[in-house]
Amino acid sequence: MRLLVDEVAATYITSIAVYQDTRRYYQTEAGALIVCRNGLDLPGLKGYVVDANAGWDTAQAGFVLGDAGVGRRRTKITVYRRLRDAQYQRRLSEVVKGVPALREQQMETLQDLHGQDGGIPSVLRHGDRREGGKGTDVE
Repeated sequence: MRLLVDEVAATYITSIAVYQDTRRYYQTEAGALIVCRNGLDLPGLKGYVVDANAGWDTAQAGFVLGDAGVGRRRTKITVYRRLRDAQYQRRLSEVVKGVPALREQQMETLQDLHGQDGGIPSVLRHGDRREGGKGTDVE
């Protein structure tokens, strides 16, 4: 997704190098994790459009501010690169606030493409009782 990096309050946590990929980790006030890959840093991206993914992460010690958040699920945004002459689809601040709504939208799209079961073969569904379904009730 193409994101405009706008005003997002985030605190730097740490950075690591995985092979030649320097990754910088930030946590927003709401607890979301932002990972800037390929040597990028969040303050230097303000005002630019970036290539990014949004999803979830389970907070691990060393990658969360304070021990209270360890083990909790949180929003994770990974920034891969800065784009030139690209129109943004969303603002980073919107994604930080609205990832659950975005996930619902993606699931609706999958259901539209693959049917209500998301394309899972009926033999793998537990207790399929849809109209025309045979049901598997396997334990």
